[in-house]
Amino acid sequence: NDEITFCCSIQQILRKYLDTRYDYPFSAVVSKSLVDVFDTLTAGVLSSEKYENMESLAAIFRRADYIRFSHEEELGKNERSDLITSARSVIKKFEEVSADA
Repeated sequence: NDEITFCCSIQQILRKYLDTRYDYPFSAVVSKSLVDVFDTLTAGVLSSEKYENMESLAAIFRRADYIRFSHEEELGKNERSDLITSARSVIKKFEEVSADA
């Protein structure tokens, strides 16, 4: 299924980014644990901006997982482009706040 392939791909791209950006194997972290792992890596002192950004990232992963595993759900009409836009925004925000990461 093309939608499942897309969802797998967007997760792989984001995990590779996180692996490189934070020098941590996010590729081995299950989606539901992303926020907790990120919070641990930052010693629990996430700014509200970083926390919201991580929550946005986790939402992308939750939606992608739902599409991948539900076998019934499909992406909405513009949802593929919306997920890409959200992913770009998350990465941009991580890079904007990287000075204090």
